[in-house]
Amino acid sequence: PTDVVFITQILKAELKIGKNRSMQLLKVLLEKDELEEMRRSESGQLLVQEWTKLFEQHQSIIAATRDALVVGINTYSYTKFTNLSTSASNAEALAEILEKYGEFKVKRLPAVKDKENNTIRVGKKTSVTLTQLEEAIIQLFKPEGKNIPDTALLYFSGHGLRKDRGVQQGFLATSDVNPDLGNWGLSLQWLRQLLQESEVKQQIIILDCAYSGEILNFTEADPG
Repeated sequence: PTDVVFITQILKAELKIGKNRSMQLLKVLLEKDELEEMRRSESGQLLVQEWTKLFEQHQSIIAATRDALVVGINTYSYTKFTNLSTSASNAEALAEILEKYGEFKVKRLPAVKDKENNTIRVGKKTSVTLTQLEEAIIQLFKPEGKNIPDTALLYFSGHGLRKDRGVQQGFLATSDVNPDLGNWGLSLQWLRQLLQESEVKQQIIILDCAYSGEILNFTEADPG
């Protein structure tokens, strides 16, 4: 029947975008044998089997673990860098989307407490050191113990640097960078190697950097 086909199309569409409401209703129907009459015909049996498969796919998606590290750096001490105004707010906007719609467990950097809403958000005036960024990325892609996520997402918004001294290298600039003293920030070459060694099956890297056209060397940043 047309209405049954339409319901199936809705279930497939909602599976793709991660909606739960229709899937919860389907679970109730399957558990209570509300579809028993449909099972009496061959076509009905096939349809119920398809609905059952859709529900199982939905359950496997829910069971998958997703971790994200969202970094937004506005503040820089290097005198040749201007402080940024939107990196932290862009990072916070993405963090909220990932939590609300992507079912990600999100770590923010820098993280500050919003006293008005009693929530954690990306700090607009807080610095991030190279050591802090390295440790957070290691924890994301090479966590200790058995708690390896199915999906790990890294988002970085801030300044970027390119070092071109014999060998061209790209860097993500942390608040404490000072190329004049040899501190260029986080190496994309180091990041690539970390990703290659990571046991995380699905790795997502989003670099929203100032001067990204200059620093983003795809052969260097690509995890392979």
